[in-house]
Amino acid sequence: MPLSEAIAFGALGGLIVEFVCMWGYIISWQAARRECMESGVIPLPGIAKYLDLPADTFVTVTRVAMGAVMGFLLCDQVAGPMAAISVGAAAPALLRQLNGARTLDDLRGSANRGVEDEISNGR
Repeated sequence: MPLSEAIAFGALGGLIVEFVCMWGYIISWQAARRECMESGVIPLPGIAKYLDLPADTFVTVTRVAMGAVMGFLLCDQVAGPMAAISVGAAAPALLRQLNGARTLDDLRGSANRGVEDEISNGR
């Protein structure tokens, strides 16, 4: 897949995930309004109680950017648009996995420190 398409579809995947999250907030707002209307409570809750425009905008931009970055990083691995969209949608989880990845040397060092601690504690 060409690099530009992988980036664009990855970004689209990030946007789709954020849209689904925002949709959940909008549905919650709708349900709260309906509940208030049925019980006669006035004023009806405003959308601002359910959406924080500056924060939600920032999260949307970062999710789109993460999707684009993953599309860039994995452009040689994705076989089509749906794969690139999926990579973009999964970007936060994939990046979290990469951040938490430990090398074999890290694991060996942790094991050696554990043994050294036990020896120094006289066990």
